[in-house]
Amino acid sequence: RPGRGGAAAAPGGPGGSRVRLGIMPAYNAELETGVQVEAVTDETSAAEAGIQVGDILLAWNGEELTGGQKLFELLAKSEPGEIVKVTLQRGDKNLTIDVTLKAREGQ
Repeated sequence: RPGRGGAAAAPGGPGGSRVRLGIMPAYNAELETGVQVEAVTDETSAAEAGIQVGDILLAWNGEELTGGQKLFELLAKSEPGEIVKVTLQRGDKNLTIDVTLKAREGQ
């Protein structure tokens, strides 16, 4: 099953999440697991943590990201100011970075 999940647009979007990561998932990425980053919004949690276009997000605090829906679910459980460890693949390297989550606009 491709790891693209139908509600992948939800990070930072409607649905009750109080935090926003600030990425646009690649809907056409044919991945077994993970979420490929198609765009990063300036001045968001993702941008400040150094997440880049083309990165593949693999895990959130050690929990596998099986697609956009899983990312949305984890964001919905998160709080502004929380620091999460995101494991990502960049090129042929896996990196783990700390991401400080910011509140969604208007929260």
